[in-house]
Amino acid sequence: MGTARQTGSTVVEVAVASVVLIVLIAGLIDFGRVGYARSRLKYAVSQAARFATTGNAVDDPANPGHKLSRPDSVVTLIQSLSGLSDSSRLIVSMEAVTPDGRTIPGPGGPGDVVTVRASYRLQLVAPYLTAMFPGGEFAVTAATTFRNEEFQSRLDPAQQSQTRFAGLFGHRRRGAAADSHGDSLLAESTVGLPARIGVRT
Repeated sequence: MGTARQTGSTVVEVAVASVVLIVLIAGLIDFGRVGYARSRLKYAVSQAARFATTGNAVDDPANPGHKLSRPDSVVTLIQSLSGLSDSSRLIVSMEAVTPDGRTIPGPGGPGDVVTVRASYRLQLVAPYLTAMFPGGEFAVTAATTFRNEEFQSRLDPAQQSQTRFAGLFGHRRRGAAADSHGDSLLAESTVGLPARIGVRT
């Protein structure tokens, strides 16, 4: 009789401990995913910002022989370099301060100081964490500020118009807060960008 009670008690204890362990593991997985997403997003934003300082644009994958606008080029690079799976959860915005102190949307022109911000909504899996955030999503954010090189505009008039008004509502490609990473970047040449991305020279 005593042995049966002891066995039953042990089973209950193991069951309770297993549930607690599973919950803790789920939380650890979410914390790891948040850390990974934040690291990748910061890297992607900083590299895309370095590219933007040159005034260049990347090839349009949907329209061979043509270039994306500069705002869409920045968004495309962030999507590509971040490696985050769902681009519909990514929001990118840009604004520039001109030498005379005006604030304008978009990646700016030669000599402007530009801020690029990106936010990615990461879906959590741990039940006790999803209950703490709206929709069970955690907003991973990154931002960087840089000064454009004194480049000459290489865009056609239509793209210049897109650049001028881009950033009013944030850019969302293929669908579709808040701490920020205030890395300060001065004009630098593009480094570490994938070879498959065509750069206009």
